[in-house]
Amino acid sequence: MDIQTERLFIEPLGLKHTAFIHRLLNSEGWLQFIGDRNIRTETDAENYIRKIITNNEFKFLVFGLLNTFDYAGIVTMIQRDYLQLPDLGFAILPDFEGNGFAYEASLACLNIWQTAEQYQGLFAIVQPNNIKSIGLLEKLGFCFQNKLQRDHETLKLFKIHKTP
Repeated sequence: MDIQTERLFIEPLGLKHTAFIHRLLNSEGWLQFIGDRNIRTETDAENYIRKIITNNEFKFLVFGLLNTFDYAGIVTMIQRDYLQLPDLGFAILPDFEGNGFAYEASLACLNIWQTAEQYQGLFAIVQPNNIKSIGLLEKLGFCFQNKLQRDHETLKLFKIHKTP
């Protein structure tokens, strides 16, 4: 599924994104708010991508800038075993933060996913101190549901039915 917005291209994750994924998964924001995935080399990143693209429970889309073709971030939809609905996620390299790119990419993906016949809504889980992500979720139309205890960590659970 390739998507284009006013400023971005959005494409499925593939092996051509290995260097980008290596950089993203070792960025400060990823490590602080998502967690260390032990991706130390590009070979590790390639193996990580292979696991994702062979798992039907995962949808990972990479977004980049149309004017430079630089990869900037990802939007994900993951069916987690402890949630009834898929979980929306997003991450962006620090160089591209603050420009509305994550919002633009997430909104484009949501608009397409919501047209699927089986769509019933999405969850999003976030650390309570991740103020930027909480703000983006609320801007996308997600509403706080409750707190969720997972792996000795308290997370905030948000839900959306349709985008604004």
